[in-house]
Amino acid sequence: MACSLLRSAYCHPSNICRQCLTHSPAYKGTVTFPLGLYINGEFVDPVEGGTIDVMNPPTGKFITSIAAGTKADIDLAARAAKAAFKASWGFKTPGVERGKMLFKLADLVEQRIDEFAALDTLTNGKTFKTTAHGDCTSAIAILRYYAGWADKITGKTIETNDNKMTYTRHEPIGVVGQIIPWNVPMYSVAVKSGPALATGNTVVLKPSELTPLSVLLFCTLLADAGFPRGVVNVVNGYGPTAGQAISEHPLIGKVAFTGSTLTGRKIMEAAAKSNLKPVTLELGGKSPVMIFEDAASSTRTSPCAVVDGRGRARPGLDPGARARPQRADVNTGMQASTVDGSVSLPSYPAYVGHRVCHAIAFLGSLHAY
Repeated sequence: MACSLLRSAYCHPSNICRQCLTHSPAYKGTVTFPLGLYINGEFVDPVEGGTIDVMNPPTGKFITSIAAGTKADIDLAARAAKAAFKASWGFKTPGVERGKMLFKLADLVEQRIDEFAALDTLTNGKTFKTTAHGDCTSAIAILRYYAGWADKITGKTIETNDNKMTYTRHEPIGVVGQIIPWNVPMYSVAVKSGPALATGNTVVLKPSELTPLSVLLFCTLLADAGFPRGVVNVVNGYGPTAGQAISEHPLIGKVAFTGSTLTGRKIMEAAAKSNLKPVTLELGGKSPVMIFEDAASSTRTSPCAVVDGRGRARPGLDPGARARPQRADVNTGMQASTVDGSVSLPSYPAYVGHRVCHAIAFLGSLHAY
């Protein structure tokens, strides 16, 4: 077995038995952290007491249970974020100080990059090499990038006439809601929360229920990086409950979402019906590639296999790429020999089968990997 996953019974976050232990050949150590909701600077139990089982995609085995938040928990998180924005963040903390905290946070993540990578591999199914040297390394770089911007956000003075002076000033929105996907958990946390925090906003973030563990470990670093209580709040939960509550909460001034087109439409509708909050969406995507007849065979082989193979989120079929996957060692993702990981979602094998049948019906033939 590639990794041994142990976890005690679900209980109050203050109890030592509420933890997640991971051991693997790629990460030789133990990481322990709470599995509750992170609201106002502490891990708490959900109001309704629900849980979510987190599974390992390649084996289908149970890893642990985490707290499952609902509308009531999102309300608590939004109120904590609003209070923090007014009392200790927003206009209260200069950009240079926000930048220092983000730089410190990036350093703390870098010190534990193997732990973050192992958790994303266990819950997502990617290879450890991909999560460590790709996703987590990118997350650290993104945090540092926005840390550098924190004290460089300026307005403009605009010439009009002798009787008037016109100027612009960029101000934080306030509380922003963020709903991130399961294909790149740590990268998504950085690319969503980094710019929000750098510009003085507070955050209510919902990770995917499939890949929440690295995000919870991330929460344990916030206080050490200097962030005041309530600036970042993380509520695990399902889309129709926690995600919907973020989209329609009146204290949340903006929503950023990455996920399906169908869910994106629902988020826009909920945002419009509540307080007309602006929404940014990154939806769908199948990494399409156009290959012309005069392309060299080597050009057809490697890039197309990598484009979707490493993402694990958007499986694709490319006849020209069949040479590389035929040599791939596909297993749990933690072994050094692993070239590719597993499909992440339980529903995806059936989905891939459907797409294969569709491709055969459309093309008349299909080259297998």
